[in-house]
Amino acid sequence: MSPSMSKASLQRHRLMARMSSSFAKPETLLLGPDGVHVDAGQSSRSEPFADWCAAHAGAACSLVIGARLLHGFAFEPGLPLSDDAAREAYARQQFAHYFGAVAQRWAVASWMLDGHGGASALHGVDLAALRASADQHGVSLRRVEPFWAPLLRTLKRREPTWFTAEHAALAWVEGGLLSWITLDGGRVTGVRALRLTEPTHAALQALLMELRASDSERRVVLGGFGLDTVATPALPGVTLLGKLDGAAADADLFEASPDSELPSPDFLGTRINRSPLAWPLAATGLVVLATAGWTLYASHQQLREADARVASLERQAHQAAQHPGTKPAAAVAVTSSRNQRDDENNERELRTVQGLLDTPWGPLLSTIEQAGLGNDKDTTGRVNWLNLDYTAARATLRLSGLARDKAAALQVVDRLGAAPGMNEVLMSRIEDGGPSLPGQRFEIGARVEPAALAQASSVATPVAAASAPHLEARR
Repeated sequence: MSPSMSKASLQRHRLMARMSSSFAKPETLLLGPDGVHVDAGQSSRSEPFADWCAAHAGAACSLVIGARLLHGFAFEPGLPLSDDAAREAYARQQFAHYFGAVAQRWAVASWMLDGHGGASALHGVDLAALRASADQHGVSLRRVEPFWAPLLRTLKRREPTWFTAEHAALAWVEGGLLSWITLDGGRVTGVRALRLTEPTHAALQALLMELRASDSERRVVLGGFGLDTVATPALPGVTLLGKLDGAAADADLFEASPDSELPSPDFLGTRINRSPLAWPLAATGLVVLATAGWTLYASHQQLREADARVASLERQAHQAAQHPGTKPAAAVAVTSSRNQRDDENNERELRTVQGLLDTPWGPLLSTIEQAGLGNDKDTTGRVNWLNLDYTAARATLRLSGLARDKAAALQVVDRLGAAPGMNEVLMSRIEDGGPSLPGQRFEIGARVEPAALAQASSVATPVAAASAPHLEARR
């Protein structure tokens, strides 16, 4: 196989893995300083996330970050932090103040609900490296969130009385580190980290008694791992989630779905809600990929047959040269000309297939989808896409859709024209859709720059760092 075909085969394999991971059910992985925790029958171990991705190509996962890789704090009430940018800027400033220049490399995730908010910083692990490992093996990384966010969602379902209490707290221990998450009426109001004098039940009990002495009304749920193997003493007003002497937490505690009434900080950033058009576009991409693969295979077959014919004709020509009376020269010339035309056709087909494989389908389909969504607050500008026709050899795109009115259709043209990698976006036809398709049916033509489209999509959100004013350490 030629180097160019090896590259095309590798790209096709990765694209198939990414397609497969998009439909896969995500597995919840607990990430600590030693890597992700893996259950292996009666034993368990930790392994680097890159190794897990290599062994699960085409899978999907959600990462739950352990307390030892986090710093976090809750905002003071009343701060003018109305959007993600303002919250993360303030959090970076605080983290940098308390932890110095190293905090500039940390990823930050913030939240705000009903006037209560805060931020978490990811330290001790490189978020960009995690994403690169997942991308290399076609693993879909769905979420990367601090442990307490999915844990609270689970506790809301399992411990509803505790969750709705006027004053409650989640105490989560990981070895010598205790995380103290306070809630008031189901709202997160505090995120603190405190150190035990040693990773023992006795040290934990002493610290909890100290915390509850100044806040005795809080109902506490206690869980975690990494303590000594003595029996956990019964504490009044404290509900245990299980034994605290395990090697890792139970992954079932972190598999709850996102809840709009609870904080959902995600180090991957804010997500755009998936539109109903996403699955049809994904199906279109799969059909295009399957067609391209079949065409590539057929072209290979034709190329091998052409090579065999050329070799056969060369042998005949050599034999005819040794027997002058057979007059093969004209026949050889005609056949060689025909083979040359076949080879040129095969080359054109190969270039077409290669162009389809090199097309950044994800960014292209996402750009089209976003152009049709319109304004989040005004859904009248949204359109329904009816057809997509892309010619890779000329990098031309033709779309047909149905809009509520002409203004909405023209707005789609403007949004597509402003998108990176989209040029010469023109409305080629617009007419009434008729009784069966009420509205305005339109067609748009555009020229695509695949390299610019892929580059714009691959620009990652800058990894920021921030620091927590209320994070405490005890020795």
